Amino acid sequence: PLLLLRGLSSGISIILFFYAMSKISFANATVLCYTNPIFAAVLGAMFLKEKLDLKTVALIITAFAGIILVLKPDFTGTGPGEAAGLLAGFFGGIGSAATRRLREKNESSFAVVFYFYIYSSLMALPLSYKGLMPDAPEAWLLICAIAVLITLALLFSISGYKYCSLATGSALSLLVVVFSYICGVLFLGEPSGLLSILGACLIVFANLFIIMKEKKIPAVE
Repeated sequence: PLLLLRGLSSGISIILFFYAMSKISFANATVLCYTNPIFAAVLGAMFLKEKLDLKTVALIITAFAGIILVLKPDFTGTGPGEAAGLLAGFFGGIGSAATRRLREKNESSFAVVFYFYIYSSLMALPLSYKGLMPDAPEAWLLICAIAVLITLALLFSISGYKYCSLATGSALSLLVVVFSYICGVLFLGEPSGLLSILGACLIVFANLFIIMKEKKIPAVE
């Protein structure tokens, strides 16, 4: 049941995120989707009996504020796109909570990733009847590279939940925004600015403080 919950919730989160991007800007969709650490921390405290103190909450909010500074969303109203982005964050939080519980039960990271791909592929298949096969060879290379990198990222992320709390693991996932920002500046020529740099620093320092205050959680052998 937990593998099913994890696969379905994470798959729904991804589908909702892409739907949100089709309706609103990438920055707005990403900020809404990255509310998932907040939902994950609350779910961990409610259902996994993990301790959630005010300092951790404040640090997660600080990191989220950093994301807003990096992406600079321009919310002008509410609609289906905004709702989908927020729901993507909620279901992402459920997926993170299920992952943490699976790792407590010593479930293999490979099994978690495998079932995630199975369930998310089955859900996405009916939605991909148009443009299922890319035409350009370069597109295939990019798709293969993305698949390999995402799989590695998932394996490392899922393995990490064996050794840290749900709140800490979810907060660390926000570093994706920092690395994406750096890669965009270095390799894609995207503009940089003082607010973006400040936001990236907030995310990094908030995570450093979370790691330093995190009590050691014994691994499940």
